[in-house]
Amino acid sequence: MSTPSLSHTLFIEFARTAEAIGATTKRLEKAATLQKYFKGLGDEDLVLAARYFGGMLFPLRDSRVANVGGAALLAAIVSVTGEEENRFRERLVALGDFGDAAFEAWHSSPLALHEAVLSLRELNS
Repeated sequence: MSTPSLSHTLFIEFARTAEAIGATTKRLEKAATLQKYFKGLGDEDLVLAARYFGGMLFPLRDSRVANVGGAALLAAIVSVTGEEENRFRERLVALGDFGDAAFEAWHSSPLALHEAVLSLRELNS
């Protein structure tokens, strides 16, 4: 995959960076991974990426909260991936994490063959 331009940073690159950070316990390695990722971002994407890595969907001055419950998350994942709901529930219990179960469901989906096109800005819209 080619490197995204400064004006259109793909969310998949954010996700890959997050995976790399989660794969190590070394703080300096985490910082180096973030530094490398942040250097390739334009101003608007840098603000969004920093907020998301900080665990926030909205700026601190914004009183909105996502408030997405497990049932809504499960329905969305099943809808997008085409995974059978009971199978997804079984995998969710076995894996113990929505992200891991969604990752598995996505990679067994025919949609996984499509190129990622969602950008950080589109995610923020």
